[in-house]
Amino acid sequence: MLAICLVVSIPNAVTLLLRAIVEKSGKLSAKTIEMHRSLTRVLSIQSLLPVFFSGAVISFVSCQFDLYCSETQEHFMAESASYMPLLAPFVTMYYVRPYRE
Repeated sequence: MLAICLVVSIPNAVTLLLRAIVEKSGKLSAKTIEMHRSLTRVLSIQSLLPVFFSGAVISFVSCQFDLYCSETQEHFMAESASYMPLLAPFVTMYYVRPYRE
C-alpha cells in the first residue's frame, strides 16, 4: 500500500514543483534555465537507472520462489546491483556541462 502511495505521490509532487519553477522562469537568466534543464535531465535519467536492472530483481524473485536458480544467475544479480552506483556518476558527468568541460 505504501509503495502505491509513493508511486502516485512522487510524480505529482515533481509535476507541481516543475510547474512552480516554470511560472517563475521569467525571472531567471538564460544560463540558470539551461542549468535547470540539464539537472532535470540528469535526475530523470538517474531515476530510470533501476529500471534497467529489473532483470536482477526478476532473477532474485525466481530464486526465492525456487522457480529457477543457478550460480550464473546469482552472479548476475550481484554484478547488476553493483553497476547502478557505478553508472550514476558517469551519467552526471556526461550530461552536466561544467563536468564535460
